[in-house]
Amino acid sequence: MKTTTPCDLETLRQLAASGIKFTIAIPTECGACDRLFAPEDVALFLREPDELYAKHHGVTLSQFRDWLEAEGKVTCSGTTTLRKPCKNTVPGGFCVSPTEWVRLQGEYCDLHAGDRTPTR
Repeated sequence: MKTTTPCDLETLRQLAASGIKFTIAIPTECGACDRLFAPEDVALFLREPDELYAKHHGVTLSQFRDWLEAEGKVTCSGTTTLRKPCKNTVPGGFCVSPTEWVRLQGEYCDLHAGDRTPTR
């Protein structure tokens, strides 16, 4: 968690009322995109940036952090003949948004897609 100077919500609201806009760079599958946010969201960002990112993408904090760790790649839910997790990427599962990453969980790669009880 990053250290910030305390800033109360009322101060943020007063700044917004005076015309100040709050722009935050949100991590995406392609890098980052700048978005405008309300004072309440800025206060959340100051407490825990990942919570704001997860909220923006419509996923849970845990799902967002898992997406980051997976680097936006969805791996197959199948297992190999040695009972190890398959490391292949599912079709359409490379460089995806957090929302798409969550949706594709439990899917299979082309090798394992045929029988849905995969052990190859």
